[in-house]
Amino acid sequence: MKNWIFVCVFALGLVGCQEKAGNETRPGDAESEVAAGSEATEIQADALAEMLQAKPGLVVIDIRTPAEFAEGHIEGAINIDFQDAGFAEAIAGIDTGAPTVFHCRSGGRSGQAKPIFESLPFAELYHFSGGSNAWSDAGKPMVK
Repeated sequence: MKNWIFVCVFALGLVGCQEKAGNETRPGDAESEVAAGSEATEIQADALAEMLQAKPGLVVIDIRTPAEFAEGHIEGAINIDFQDAGFAEAIAGIDTGAPTVFHCRSGGRSGQAKPIFESLPFAELYHFSGGSNAWSDAGKPMVK
């Protein structure tokens, strides 16, 4: 009798698990589709210089303070201050279809901002972790 009860409980458990498994969403189901983020590719100064020539639509985001930006920045860069309260909202407003690179002075702030950028579905995302210091050290031009 004990064995019979055990078999019944075991069988009911299997049926319950199979029903639950049947209700799970699978990749491609509407319920399981979530906007995927991006993974930033790490680049150095020479690679960024080449990209600026090869990709005319490249968006360069300098996340330093406006005062640092005014002292010198990569030509064409836009300034979105990482320390500004509206930083995440400003980043969320960027066209994610355009190739985008972000940097700060030396990689500290841009490293902290990386998860914010990577949470968005950029088509191409690059992190210039050396920042404006590495750009200058490589002899690349800065504009004021």
